[in-house]
Amino acid sequence: MACSFCSGNNNQYGLFFSTSDTIGRDEQLYPCIGLRSQDGSIEVNFGSRNWIVITVFLLDL
Repeated sequence: MACSFCSGNNNQYGLFFSTSDTIGRDEQLYPCIGLRSQDGSIEVNFGSRNWIVITVFLLDL
């Protein structure tokens, strides 16, 4: 069985979804971001580029 997100034993976590789906929501969503650092930065991607997932752990907080 193919699923969008599965556990290690291939059990599906939840409902399938596709482009333009927002499961369980009828209203508009307005994303917001808060920073707690003067030197912090955020890059957003609203679909104009391919997604790249990079996880960085900062140990000097």
